Amino acid sequence: MYLLFLDESGSPRLEGTKYVQNDFFVLGGIIVKEKEYFNCIKKYSEFKLSLPSSIQQLPLHAVDLNHVEKKDKRPNIYYGKISNEEGKDILKRCYDEFLPPLPVIYYAVIIDKYIHRAQYTSPQNPYSLAYNHILERFQSFVRTNEDEENKIGIVNLAQIDSSNSYLIQKTHEDLIENASTWPAQRGTFDFFSVKFSRIYTAAIVSTANKSPLFEIADLTCYAYYRAYYSKCTSLIPGLKPATNEFLPKLKDKIMQYKYDKSNLDGIKIHIFPKMRE
Repeated sequence: MYLLFLDESGSPRLEGTKYVQNDFFVLGGIIVKEKEYFNCIKKYSEFKLSLPSSIQQLPLHAVDLNHVEKKDKRPNIYYGKISNEEGKDILKRCYDEFLPPLPVIYYAVIIDKYIHRAQYTSPQNPYSLAYNHILERFQSFVRTNEDEENKIGIVNLAQIDSSNSYLIQKTHEDLIENASTWPAQRGTFDFFSVKFSRIYTAAIVSTANKSPLFEIADLTCYAYYRAYYSKCTSLIPGLKPATNEFLPKLKDKIMQYKYDKSNLDGIKIHIFPKMRE
């Protein structure tokens, strides 16, 4: 079977904010064959052993690695154990050395909350929107790539707050039961209106420490997050553009669809409702 591990970057809350980095939301992660699961665990363990001993027992968390000494309401798990420079170097190594060789497929969806609020009088929950699209893509991936050992897909979600946990479980069950609410594009092969016959009926929600693959999903989301943040900052006069250095490193393993219209540095991405211009 295929396993999909999902995490998020940013907040799904729709309220407006003056900070551009808080006005979009990313949901995504990795697809891995069940038989490759423990191979990924092995590569993860080998990479962790190459890190400073002071953090080998800690999870890989992209935001904390990129801002070890940043003062925030939430304490940084690496603070006092490694320097800010060491954190940034480890994060770079994640995308240079650790992630590219893994036997996985990377994918994520971006919801631009700023445009979403402006375009719709009653905007939907960003988490629900993103999950809807992720599930559709996962269905089409499993159906297109199925073989004797891999005919079904199981969704694994990192623990979220109770209200969103219920929402996503309900969204998942409704989609499986009733198929997607999004119509197929006219003149294209209909991946979008079929029953989700290849997806397990329930999403598995568990705490992130249950599997290191949630940490890989976190790193995946952060790469997409930084790429779109770079795009957004480039559009604001007087604001120094952020760098998009991580997502291109995953390009060869990213699941890209010709119907994903947005393009970030040559990588097709689904951005809803549309990419900022």
